[in-house]
Amino acid sequence: MTRLSLITIAITFSCNLLQAETIRMQSLEKAPVLDGKDDDWGNLKATVIPLHKTIPQAKTTVTEVSVKAGIFGDEVFFYAQWADPTESILHKPFVWNDTQQKYVESELREDRFALEFKMTGDYSTDWLGGQSFTADIWHWKAARTNPLGHASDQRTIISRDKLLRAYEGVAQDGKPLYILRPWDAGEMPYTTKRYSQKQEATMPKYVANPAAKGSTMDVYAKGVWHEGQWHLELKRQLQTGHDDDIMFVRGQSVQGGIAIFESSNNDDHAISDVLTFQFE
Repeated sequence: MTRLSLITIAITFSCNLLQAETIRMQSLEKAPVLDGKDDDWGNLKATVIPLHKTIPQAKTTVTEVSVKAGIFGDEVFFYAQWADPTESILHKPFVWNDTQQKYVESELREDRFALEFKMTGDYSTDWLGGQSFTADIWHWKAARTNPLGHASDQRTIISRDKLLRAYEGVAQDGKPLYILRPWDAGEMPYTTKRYSQKQEATMPKYVANPAAKGSTMDVYAKGVWHEGQWHLELKRQLQTGHDDDIMFVRGQSVQGGIAIFESSNNDDHAISDVLTFQFE
């Protein structure tokens, strides 16, 4: 193979890689209704983003996600679709144990989807890679937030320096690394509940708080599972005016990433490489 051919292949591969890792925030003709359908998204084309397991033994079967992204007025919209053979809409429900005469926490886990946007630092979708950064994270949860029509609005803070109330992990270089996921200012969209006496055989651990207000409730979302596919729409103001949110500006770009949890625990999910969200 000639040197010119190798260069041509390298350029072609680089262009394809750039195309796969860039999500263009295109102008929409109208604001989509958050109903888990893309029939009101006009002619916007989807970008297919490959995903990979966070750990080799992860049980997730999700390998890619199809994403559309657009702007209408002062709002940004996302539509995501991915394969999932089961609709998991229960999260750690309590199950009555006759022997123990009390409720015990089930191992059931909900399906989840997360969008993350760099705020400061050296961003990476690999939290244990060793980089320090702060990111805005929109965390949609099939059991805890979907019934409210929202996604959790939080931040991801990864630091080499010790953080108060942070989870202490081990980076790939073997050194300590600290992970903190604080909520935005405002009220929690859901609360936990305990039961002292038997009611139904299964009772929810998490109870929605429809009256919640504040920056925690900035992100609206609606997910619908149909025939082995999740269809999820999200929206937020480009500029919320809150210090704990990323501010989107037309004509600029921001790094970010995607994570999908298939009824799994936190360490078992699929993530994208670092993406570029280009606002047109």
